[in-house]
Amino acid sequence: MSKGKERWGVLKNAIVEKRIGDGCESQSTRNSFCFNLFTRKKCNCLEKACAKSRKEENDCRWFAYVCNSMLSIKDIWINHPNPKTNLKEITSFNNTGNVCIWPSEEIMAYYCMSNLDLFCDKSVIELGGGSSSLAAMCIAFNSPSTRVLITDGNTKCVNMLNDAIHTNQMNVSDGTNKAQVSATDLRWDMPATYSQNTETFDFVLCADCLFFDEFRSFLVDTIYSVLKVGGTAFIFAPPRGNTFHNFAELCKLKFTDVVQIEQYNHHIYKQHLEYLIKNKSYKPDVHFPLLLKVKK
Repeated sequence: MSKGKERWGVLKNAIVEKRIGDGCESQSTRNSFCFNLFTRKKCNCLEKACAKSRKEENDCRWFAYVCNSMLSIKDIWINHPNPKTNLKEITSFNNTGNVCIWPSEEIMAYYCMSNLDLFCDKSVIELGGGSSSLAAMCIAFNSPSTRVLITDGNTKCVNMLNDAIHTNQMNVSDGTNKAQVSATDLRWDMPATYSQNTETFDFVLCADCLFFDEFRSFLVDTIYSVLKVGGTAFIFAPPRGNTFHNFAELCKLKFTDVVQIEQYNHHIYKQHLEYLIKNKSYKPDVHFPLLLKVKK
């Protein structure tokens, strides 16, 4: 099976109403190689925010993502999409963000928490974060002085993000310490959806959004538009053939500094090396994201 077919096999499962894996126990390409940077704690259904959105206790899809290696990091509550969906939803604009938390998002969130001081008193936007947008959520609720805007081109994702923002705000221990965070629709191929944010953000975050050939140049234009002069974008994505390389080349046409980094975190890189030795099914080309750091 080709690498592309392996990825889209997850979406196929949704169409035929099989369960979409959202934990490491799944046999999907994504979940077989989660890097175990966050553990999940299922909602005990005592939270008021979850009770209003479910009919039965088993319908609850809220999970707290816990970073056990950083005890000071607050848990982030995410409402996972129903594991069954329909053809209308699966064929809506770029539905991949409603499937699961992909490794690049997990790793980007961990990287951001490892470098949290970077974002203090800054403005941050995540592009194409899907229904979890774990990295932006982690920043928003662990660095309240940071302004965070979370975006996706899929309306279902944005609706779920707004629910998650509300739930996490309710779970902040200090009720006066509200995060400056919001979510909105943003389409890279529609400048009108981001023109109001021209040169607004100090940091842009983006995880595993390079696989659509027709949208790659639009993504570069969007990053360049919303980023302040002197700002930085962190793009995490696996090589996936030439997709990462092609995106990097497009960035070099616009940005003043473009750097590809493989060893961006000691812990993550160590796990990567262990997988190479111990797991013959591990394919860095689709499982291990590189970091592209670009400055405007």
